Amino acid sequence: MSRIGILNFPGHMNHGANLTAYALQQVLCGLGHHVENVHLRCNYKLYKDRNFTDFADAHIRMTSKSAAGVKSMQIFNADFDTFIVGSDQVWRCSDAEESWMRPWEDCYRLAFVEPGKRRIAMAASFGRDDFTENPAVREEFATELQRYAAISVREQSGVGILASLGDFQVQRVIDPVFYLPVEHWDALADHQGRVVSANCMAYNSFFFFEHIKAYTAAAGRHFDAYDLCSGSTAQWLAAIRDSQLVITDSYHVCCFCLIFGTPFVCLSSPGRGMARFEGLSAVFGFSPNRIINVEQVEDVPSAVAKLATLPLEKENIDIAIERERQVALDWLRRALEAPVPEWCGPAFNKASEAEITAEIKQNYNFQMLGFLQRRICLLNILLQISPLFRKRLKRYKAKYEQMLNNFAW
Repeated sequence: MSRIGILNFPGHMNHGANLTAYALQQVLCGLGHHVENVHLRCNYKLYKDRNFTDFADAHIRMTSKSAAGVKSMQIFNADFDTFIVGSDQVWRCSDAEESWMRPWEDCYRLAFVEPGKRRIAMAASFGRDDFTENPAVREEFATELQRYAAISVREQSGVGILASLGDFQVQRVIDPVFYLPVEHWDALADHQGRVVSANCMAYNSFFFFEHIKAYTAAAGRHFDAYDLCSGSTAQWLAAIRDSQLVITDSYHVCCFCLIFGTPFVCLSSPGRGMARFEGLSAVFGFSPNRIINVEQVEDVPSAVAKLATLPLEKENIDIAIERERQVALDWLRRALEAPVPEWCGPAFNKASEAEITAEIKQNYNFQMLGFLQRRICLLNILLQISPLFRKRLKRYKAKYEQMLNNFAW
């Protein structure tokens, strides 16, 4: 039996992240291992929503300790002999300095893991079909990858990215949410009463909501619209299962549409990561027409309307899920027994207490910076539309700008 630490995205504002971590945890526990999800404090929101956290609190085993970055995460080496990173876009590297993931990219490459520990990448995703152009980052990442006992990626495009970084043995496997049978997910869905009506269109979009809004306005009252972000994880699952159509820009919403056999339309763009959705189409054999590139389509609502009645190829999808699930689980069993490579590259640098303290402070500042910037942006909007409270809003804005100025980088 191995002591396994899973490192994935925090799910405090994301049902898909929670269910991905949960699925991999369930599979590993079923294989007889001791499993916990490593608590990395990289929340890009400073508040938590119980619609999301209630599921995690009830179903996901988290470490009692938490850490803020690659140096402070070295404390977990005492607790685990195997570390697994993934699934989801854990290896998505942005060349933009404002990327929320910027301080924690090394964490998701398992750079904190000391020699002698087994590292595994399970269905890790780059989220797009290219990687950073920064030569130093590419070289550092390639060195870290040599220390992995086994590497799998979620998209075929990820295989090509790793080939550009070095000569690595890489397996493409599907996302962990597919590793559990549909009956398992159905049991977790809300059964207290029907979450959506019998004639419901569900939607989930953070980036293309205006297109969905225009489509629903044009469609009139032919259906009831339900916001998948408005309820608990159990309600989220039930709504995807029971809706007549789902419109989304979420990867995991698409995955659960495939699991439940619910017709869907996916909105995306190259910047959002078209490769993720095109990879789903290639593996499960559904029509690529379901994926709309909003940057290439002039009238998105009309394009959605044309796809709204397109049936899902459920029988072929179910066969593909079963085939791909077996491939992934067989690979995982082998990966858990793979030998740990000899340490290569620079010697492991154990962090001092002073370095850990400095890192925690810096990452806290990074989170606070994002919080203050969002608050100032909101106040700017309110100042334009709320003349009645303009004086009070100006005081609040001045307060947050002062707090922003007090943070030194």
